[in-house]
Amino acid sequence: MDISLIGDQQLRLINYGIMKKLLIIPICFCVSGFLQAQTLASSVIGSTGEQFASSNGFLDWTLGEIMTETYQQNNHFFTQGFQQPATIRVTGIEKEESLLVYPNPTTDVLQVKTVVNGDYVFELFNLQGQRIAEQKATAITGTHLHKIDLTNFSVAVYLLRISNTTNGKNEIHKIEKL
Repeated sequence: MDISLIGDQQLRLINYGIMKKLLIIPICFCVSGFLQAQTLASSVIGSTGEQFASSNGFLDWTLGEIMTETYQQNNHFFTQGFQQPATIRVTGIEKEESLLVYPNPTTDVLQVKTVVNGDYVFELFNLQGQRIAEQKATAITGTHLHKIDLTNFSVAVYLLRISNTTNGKNEIHKIEKL
């Protein structure tokens, strides 16, 4: 058996394999020239949500997104968060410094100082949107100090929603538990 003949046959097979691979590359480029990519409309991707529309306007909502604050004046609302229109026109919002939440971050007890009278609901949420604690209190006159015990909670970031059910105002604060 001639060893040089086996080497030539192997060399031809290797060259044939390389030629096949080199032909595939131009074919792929030719085919890709005929393909078109799809485009997607901008949208919010969330775990759940819906869009409602009528002749008066529309409403988009999602579950699981963090809402940082909501301001209300008469029948107008302004919400800071992820789902915002392309342009936002604010004509004026007055925010009263009626709540003070401290210390943040905290290791045990969170204190909420209120100035405005009313019935308050303090709700603590984890970042999955689950309410994990709720506390109610009433402020009658002057400044009140409300304490929320976070001693038994894990080290994490939480959202504290403070609602004054008397005047309908809400605030949400990001709380870091150490």
